[in-house]
Amino acid sequence: MLYTDPDNTIRITRGDTARINVDLKNSSGETYELLESDILIFSLKRTIESDEYCIQKQIIGSNMFYFKPEDTNKLDFRKYKYDVQLVTENEEVYTVIEPSTFEVMPEVTTTWQ
Repeated sequence: MLYTDPDNTIRITRGDTARINVDLKNSSGETYELLESDILIFSLKRTIESDEYCIQKQIIGSNMFYFKPEDTNKLDFRKYKYDVQLVTENEEVYTVIEPSTFEVMPEVTTTWQ
């Protein structure tokens, strides 16, 4: 199960498949259309200060991150921190989702073991 809140909090049941769509707006509030060469980077850490990434995904020319069961099935049940950055074809970098909560929720059925 996947839940997203207006404050960008994400809750996912450990080991589930999920698709997370990132809506992009420009500075005037209009929808930003990704170019084929634009890159979105999703980064997840235990805390903001952590050196290691628990998950880091890059997608090019798309605004939908796809999570497979193996992306979360070894993560502890807890709250993590994530953000999303946009790198444009001109190599400009924008944090489009500021550091937010990513909570891995427990499951009863573990089909991925």
